[in-house]
Amino acid sequence: MLFKPSNFGPNPSTIVSILKSCKQITEISQIHGCIIKTGLDNDPFIISKLLLSSSLQDLKYAASVFKQIDNPNLFMYNCILRGFSISNNPKQAFSVFNNLRAKDGIFLDQFSFITTLKACGRELAIFNGQMIHGLALRSGHLFFINVKNTLLHVYSVCGRMFDAHNLFDESPERNDVVSWNTLMACAASGAINIGLCIGNYVEEEGMPLDAVIGTALIDMYAKCGVLNKAVDVFHRMESKDVKSWTAMISGYGVHGFAQDAIRLFYQMEEEGFRPNEVTFLTVLSACSHGGLITEGTSCFEKMIQYGILPKVEHYGCIIDLFGRAGLLEEAHDLIKSLPIKGDATAWRALLSACRVYGNVELGECVKGVLVGSYNQHPTDSILLSSTYAIAGRLQDQTRMQAMEKEMLKRAGIRSVGKEDKMLKEAGYSIIEMDNEGFDLNS
Repeated sequence: MLFKPSNFGPNPSTIVSILKSCKQITEISQIHGCIIKTGLDNDPFIISKLLLSSSLQDLKYAASVFKQIDNPNLFMYNCILRGFSISNNPKQAFSVFNNLRAKDGIFLDQFSFITTLKACGRELAIFNGQMIHGLALRSGHLFFINVKNTLLHVYSVCGRMFDAHNLFDESPERNDVVSWNTLMACAASGAINIGLCIGNYVEEEGMPLDAVIGTALIDMYAKCGVLNKAVDVFHRMESKDVKSWTAMISGYGVHGFAQDAIRLFYQMEEEGFRPNEVTFLTVLSACSHGGLITEGTSCFEKMIQYGILPKVEHYGCIIDLFGRAGLLEEAHDLIKSLPIKGDATAWRALLSACRVYGNVELGECVKGVLVGSYNQHPTDSILLSSTYAIAGRLQDQTRMQAMEKEMLKRAGIRSVGKEDKMLKEAGYSIIEMDNEGFDLNS
């Protein structure tokens, strides 16, 4: 019990203070009961704070409280909107938003728009996003930078590059905050057209390429496939920090220029910048994809010298590096000797290497570890089946294909056609062509 009812008086400030300290919904429900007993359940301030606390702990509970309120105010609506926008069912925010719009005497504010737009982004609900865009334009809320920035994100993640471009171009108050957030959305969706627009704006306005704006541009250009522009920005930056160097190293690595990534890493050290664990992860990843055994192991040793404790992701890069180079036993020994438990990704990287080199014995061993210690995945059986095929063991391959089929069924992957062929659920990517986003199924 948080308190004894006999010692608890109807003091709103006390209730609010206790609500702020609650970590579990059971504590909140206990306070809710006392609020009812003390007759404070009609106090808008108290109920607003109750909704705020409960919506972050148990949205179902908060929704039940909300339904019992006769005349909820704007803050109460925004609490529920926020809860739904970050929940597993964000589309529920749309109905709450519509109810709020229809409510007499209550007017939407910027937080109502922002939380509902976030739900649009998570649901990829472009129609709802466009509707809210129109409402914000008519009500004047589009002049709030945070509202416009959230709408830019919705258009970007929904692949509506032309709409995002126009929205940014029409902005009378473009600044570094909007540029930063928009660049991040562009980088995630590959929206190079918007990114180029922002890059041109930064250049035309003579904005200083500081560590914040410069790093954002480097990251965006690299992820959108325009590495030469990322390099140009990096060299023109007036000030750099560790994140700037790391972003450029990552760009080189992602585009397959492992030697350039290593060169820049050493230059970073020479200029007095101390690499962090993210920097080492990008360097090790570049070495792994570039097959640079000597450089990769050297960087890993240097990481230890810096006093940075390797995480499972760093070990995973080294394991992948050994596997790609055919050093399968070395990779296996490394996984077994890890001071921290290797994750399934590292073991699957080794299994994939076994497939490439047709190492059936080690492949079976790795598959056994995955089955015994981790959740089974269809990929495991597929990789081992391919290993059998490469090694010429067709009977074992047939046996694994049968297991493969069963695993796919358990994973919820449907069968198609009379021949009952098993197909994976299609994945998709969004690419930009002629200012429009298109889905590519794979």
